[in-house]
Amino acid sequence: MSDIDLKNLIVTDKSLNDESFSPATNNLLSYFCNDILLLILTYLRSFDLASVQCTCKRFHDRKFIQSVNEYIAQYVYPQELTHGINDGASSLQSYEALRRMELLVLARALSTPEPSTLEGSYIVSKSWVRDALKYIEKCENERERDVLAFRSPESKKKSKKKKPTRKERMRSRRLSDISAPCPDVNVGLTCHHGELALTGSARKANASRRLMDKYAFKVLRKLYPEGKAFKADQATECLQCRMQLEMDRKAEADRKAEEEEQRKLPLSHPLIRAFYLRNKGVPLHCLVRSFDSDKTLKD
Repeated sequence: MSDIDLKNLIVTDKSLNDESFSPATNNLLSYFCNDILLLILTYLRSFDLASVQCTCKRFHDRKFIQSVNEYIAQYVYPQELTHGINDGASSLQSYEALRRMELLVLARALSTPEPSTLEGSYIVSKSWVRDALKYIEKCENERERDVLAFRSPESKKKSKKKKPTRKERMRSRRLSDISAPCPDVNVGLTCHHGELALTGSARKANASRRLMDKYAFKVLRKLYPEGKAFKADQATECLQCRMQLEMDRKAEADRKAEEEEQRKLPLSHPLIRAFYLRNKGVPLHCLVRSFDSDKTLKD
């Protein structure tokens, strides 16, 4: 949710509340009961909830935050994808824990095997999946470094500074330029008409697309709702792009034919054509000797 959307939650009509209500400091969400508020907040992502948390002190309650996270882990996402996230009493008392849960759910959803049939499956960009998995690895690497940085002073004194290994340096260098994946899962598969882009061959299609079952894709759409979904058994490549491609091919064929006609145009002259169609050498009576060549022969 953007900042503009959050501003729409601010009440501007004083008649809706008591006299002590201040539109500049109070928020409409804070006047809902916990049950209704819980259902509203479960539709938001972790970074949206972090923005909502800045609007009112009520959203800083750790028990309420934990109830929101537990509801999301139990009802919003499948439990097989959130298994092991709520180990410990205080593991879900922050929206940072919700962010880790979202990354875990995303990693498990993307790691599901491809279905063997097209029925009920969806098409997802392979390049987007690779970028998302690299981003998850980067976030996990940064989290491990933060945990090591905030260790107790006693443990820091006991532990000696270790020089990073070659493998760790290569991993850090590889993950340094990785950014968050695009909000549109199929941005690499969509043409400018908003339809499935052309690939040219089945080999190229298999190299750029992968199948995902509907349950994993449903979870993926909750995390990244933007873009268009392509059902594998119903998806067809863009007809406008195909027509444009056929027109371009025809124009290219016409251009090559015209160039070939231009190259053959000099051969239409009868003398030049007779020269090219000769069987044996050149007739002697057709040779013209220059004056310099005759003088050279006499000398």
